[in-house]
Amino acid sequence: MKYILLSTLLSFFMISCSKVDIPANLQKAQTLLKEGKYREAEVLIKPCLDAAKNNPRILVLQALAVSGQGKTEAADLLIDQALGLLENSGDTEALTHLGQAYINIGAYDKAQKVLEDSLKQDIKNSYTAALLIEAELKQHKTLRKYALQNKHLRLAERFPELKNSINYLNLQALTNALGTNFNSQYVTSTLTKAYNKEKNNPAVLLNLAYIYDQVERIPGRAIKYYELYLTSVKLLPAEHTQADKVKRRLTYLRSRN
Repeated sequence: MKYILLSTLLSFFMISCSKVDIPANLQKAQTLLKEGKYREAEVLIKPCLDAAKNNPRILVLQALAVSGQGKTEAADLLIDQALGLLENSGDTEALTHLGQAYINIGAYDKAQKVLEDSLKQDIKNSYTAALLIEAELKQHKTLRKYALQNKHLRLAERFPELKNSINYLNLQALTNALGTNFNSQYVTSTLTKAYNKEKNNPAVLLNLAYIYDQVERIPGRAIKYYELYLTSVKLLPAEHTQADKVKRRLTYLRSRN
């Protein structure tokens, strides 16, 4: 999911400081966050925290920066501070990005709660809805559990722009694959469409591998997508991925292929 700029951020704190140009730092930090350069963004945001304490928008940016690096404890602390300041503020944009920070550190249940609160206040926000779907998908350890428990898939029907998104295509394919009216051709074509839109999306790669492995029984293709999945998650904390299971499955498939 691409990072969405906090469009109204700079208007909240045009603060002068002899040592830190806060607006300039935060502008650069937002660009770095969008590019996935979390460590560099954190360096720029830190002096802004010192110069403008208790500003929830700055806390949100720093939460995104540290969560993108897998710093769970630091992200939790920042998120808690921001939530306290954002309570009853009506700042749905900041709440949505806190949900994104929770997703980054694998706290999917907390992400869903924050994102649900945000969407209740801004029911037309498709970005929040997309993050909600992503959080729900990632929360489930197996495809079957997801297929049985999903509750946000229909949410995408309210937002035409989401119906061709990576997550929606992914969810549609999985729901069909594990439902009573399974259509193999539909599943593979839908996941392939998602793959062509974003070739390094871990969820899409893992699900393509699963379908070719467990449904289509084409081990060569399954191996290809399992390998691509491992590449896509190599920089993520092991506890936030299924890399160990995939490696074991790859060993088995290679021995028989």
